[in-house]
Amino acid sequence: MNLRRCPKCSHNMVNVAPARKRCPACGRKVLSDHGSCACGQDMTAVELFCFCPHCGARQVADSSLCSKCGKPQAFKLCPNCGDIQPEDAGACGNCGFSLAAMARLCLFCGTENPEDALRCRDCGMSVADARPVASGDVLYLWRSGDNACCELLGPGPVVVGRGVGSVCSDYLCAHNYSGVSNSHLSLNVPGDGGSVTATDVSRNGSWLNDGKMTRGAPVLIVDRDEISLNGPSDDGRAACFSLVRVKGLGEPV
Repeated sequence: MNLRRCPKCSHNMVNVAPARKRCPACGRKVLSDHGSCACGQDMTAVELFCFCPHCGARQVADSSLCSKCGKPQAFKLCPNCGDIQPEDAGACGNCGFSLAAMARLCLFCGTENPEDALRCRDCGMSVADARPVASGDVLYLWRSGDNACCELLGPGPVVVGRGVGSVCSDYLCAHNYSGVSNSHLSLNVPGDGGSVTATDVSRNGSWLNDGKMTRGAPVLIVDRDEISLNGPSDDGRAACFSLVRVKGLGEPV
């Protein structure tokens, strides 16, 4: 069991040994990679131990279940609430936060990078300010206003706007995009990785690659297309997005 962060205080434990040995001669705790104790006792045949992340009981290293509380010893911490979750959990049992593999999307080329990456593995641009998102074959609307993104869940129509339940509504309201309608743009998102169409349903208009869309007429949008609401991209009142399709960690489609 390799603790990366203390389950009690969240202290970073990347450089802390995952298991230790107790010297049978003097009782000292000895790091697992030390062959001998400071007192001279040979430690190569001494059993390793670690601690249960749930109850803190001392365990034999690599135990699958805690001998005291019976809980699994393979775990991960929820990045949202810090609760301890089973290693194979898809979502946090405490707050519901997704525990799927996370990645940082590069704003410039769309490549997925490891969650702790500072620069894009493909183009070298900084991804330090990009918020980690779930990895996988997924469509995103990348928000140029705060270098973050909204996941587009299909199949079926997805509405972008300021209304309750619309995609990016919290972002649009928080940044005071008052010219964006409650239901501004309708995206038809397929569930099989097919083509995406966009339909303007707003009062103030939508722009695709700085060309104004005809209200009510669906148009095909593809990867890296830029969509702006309430004006072209160079209008300071416009909310700008880019469509990004990703497939697996580091494998942009």
